[in-house]
Amino acid sequence: LAGNEYAAAINDSNFEYSIEIHASIKSGRHSIEIIASDKDNNAGTASIIIYINPIQTALRLKLNSESLEPRQELEITPLLYDQANDIINEDISIEVYDPKNNLIFTDVAKSNSVARFLMPNSSIPGSYEIRLGSSKLKSKAKFQVTQLADLDIEIENQSLAIKNNGNIKFDNPIKMLFNPGQIASVKKISLRPQKKISIDLRDKVQSGIYDISVSYGEKTIEFKNIEINAKDKVSMNLVYYLISIVFLAIILYLGAAKIATGKKRRLKEEHE
Repeated sequence: LAGNEYAAAINDSNFEYSIEIHASIKSGRHSIEIIASDKDNNAGTASIIIYINPIQTALRLKLNSESLEPRQELEITPLLYDQANDIINEDISIEVYDPKNNLIFTDVAKSNSVARFLMPNSSIPGSYEIRLGSSKLKSKAKFQVTQLADLDIEIENQSLAIKNNGNIKFDNPIKMLFNPGQIASVKKISLRPQKKISIDLRDKVQSGIYDISVSYGEKTIEFKNIEINAKDKVSMNLVYYLISIVFLAIILYLGAAKIATGKKRRLKEEHE
């Protein structure tokens, strides 16, 4: 049986023998071959088929990576082993929990097959836990999601549309360079994950067609042949002039109110 030989004595044409199944015997179909012979070399053979049921001894998993960024794919391969350290073909439940113990992914996969999960843009950095379950065993494993600072930048209606596609708050300056002319503009951005802001480019340069590059950290995004129609700017002289008119109007109003009050007082005194 399974490559092992045993001997039993025949007594009055009968024999009886107990075989202890080895703890690491392979699961599945086995044949017990029986050979009987006498002192005159007469021999006969027979066989018995038995089936060894697998015993679940270990539930493990294999990951494509133990450290991921948002938008990267996590590949989970559950591995269920029997007493002979062979794979058992059984459904395994899979659950993934984020650092706040929120369930973010669940699936069922056969042992030694791959379950895939694309990490969301909003995946918070930290330690994530994978929980596996078979009909008899349970196990856990961890992986890490790293910090990612990433901006999605586009030109929309002569404005710079910026979205934080990372998983941490972006709190850094960005530099805008307008060519030709090499006009530079720097703006501090404070933006939480998955939030958006818009920067109007029309008050940065005069009307014209520009090549625009936007830089932050070690990244640079370039836009070619962007037409910008600058806003009409009110001159400072006009602003001062309008302020003076308003100020003068207030003085005249207050003076007129004072005169009217004095006149009413005199009329009242004359009447009395």
